[in-house]
Amino acid sequence: MSFSEIAIMVLVFSGLFIFFLVPFERSANITNQQKSKIIFKTVLKDRIFYILHHKKAIFAYILLAVTLLGTWFGYASAEDHINAHSGRSPISMKENAYFTIGIILFYSLFLFFLIVFMNARRVCKE
Repeated sequence: MSFSEIAIMVLVFSGLFIFFLVPFERSANITNQQKSKIIFKTVLKDRIFYILHHKKAIFAYILLAVTLLGTWFGYASAEDHINAHSGRSPISMKENAYFTIGIILFYSLFLFFLIVFMNARRVCKE
């Protein structure tokens, strides 16, 4: 894959993942917090729980699962194709698959915590 193909896939994945994890504005109100003192750490914990459990988050989980499974099966099919048609000794692409899946998981966690942090900061300002 060329760099432009990977960049487009990352942009699409990021856009969809962010869209599915950011809650709707009408349901983003903070609940069970005292108006006088809001501690950022408490708000951050509440936002993590809230963002993981709102309605659209299930689609983010499905997107992540489909991406990880597609990556795994893509590497498996490439390995099978090369081993079946190359005429050389069999190769294993599992290390590449593990590396790619690790990068996808790390990037997804980074996006998740970025969304949580931005959401908690916005709530503390209000």
